[in-house]
Amino acid sequence: MRLKLPFDAEGIFLERKSKFTGVALVEEKETPIHIHNTGRLPLLEKGKRVLLKRAESGRRKTNWDLLAVEHRGEFVFVHSGYHSIVARKILEELFTGSMIENEKRFGNSRFDFLIDEKIFVEVKGCTYEEDGVAMFPDAPTGRGRRHIGELIKSVESGFKALLLILVFLESNCFLPNRNVDPAFSEIFWHALNSGVEIGVFRVKYDGEYLYSTEKLSICEEV
Repeated sequence: MRLKLPFDAEGIFLERKSKFTGVALVEEKETPIHIHNTGRLPLLEKGKRVLLKRAESGRRKTNWDLLAVEHRGEFVFVHSGYHSIVARKILEELFTGSMIENEKRFGNSRFDFLIDEKIFVEVKGCTYEEDGVAMFPDAPTGRGRRHIGELIKSVESGFKALLLILVFLESNCFLPNRNVDPAFSEIFWHALNSGVEIGVFRVKYDGEYLYSTEKLSICEEV
């Protein structure tokens, strides 16, 4: 998977004002930026280098979108608005020639994709890591728990299901974040034991391209 997405400016992150807004130093000016990510993003700290994309809409309150944050020697992509585009490209490589439909409803949820009218796919982006272990979520997520519950129901109804996890920072393997959201961790393992497939892919960003490099395993839970 390779997606061209060059950044337009580099800045220094100053502070997060709210869930979706922050301030960065861009061309020596304090500039408001949009943060398209509902997570806590603990890696987004004052003084870190950030990569920004100029906003296309003139109706926006901010002229810049946050794309990536420098963290441990790499730029970690944090803009969740591109998750479905990245995921679709990965799925097109995994399911060559298949019909891939966006935003398909099942039960009380709308899944990100439906493949060949028989495989539901839900996508999650991971930007949190501890001791080489990628973890999701970095904040409690009722929506995430509901989606996985619906994936389990879809399997029980005769469909196949895939939870596709995009890991955007250097990691050795993946685990659900039991400390942050024990209920999510519980339903994750239940889904795995119920026939939901889990695919974890490492996605890197070099300032010009997003690209997948390897499939990660699920760690052994301690």
